[in-house]
Amino acid sequence: MIKKLFVYGTLQKKDVQKKVIGRVVEFKPDTLSGFKKFTVEINNNIYPIINKSLDSSKKINGFVLDIKEEDFKNLDEYETDAYIREIVTLDSGISAWVYKENKL
Repeated sequence: MIKKLFVYGTLQKKDVQKKVIGRVVEFKPDTLSGFKKFTVEINNNIYPIINKSLDSSKKINGFVLDIKEEDFKNLDEYETDAYIREIVTLDSGISAWVYKENKL
């Protein structure tokens, strides 16, 4: 079954998609409102991460990927415990999964 995933960081890169899920997937640009982007350090590397913003005018630009349900196992592992997956509604009206900050 095909699912939608909104990506805003490293998963926008074709080489990362190929490494994580074994292929490059179809994508189209979209925007997520009401979220802010910042960075997190994981294993001495800096990565983008998002969370809800009190300012509803904040927007995150990214892409919607069409992925298979079984891809989430590899994606969840790639994203680490720093991220948690949540369903959001994008500005286009599409419902999609997104990886956001996991407040441990």
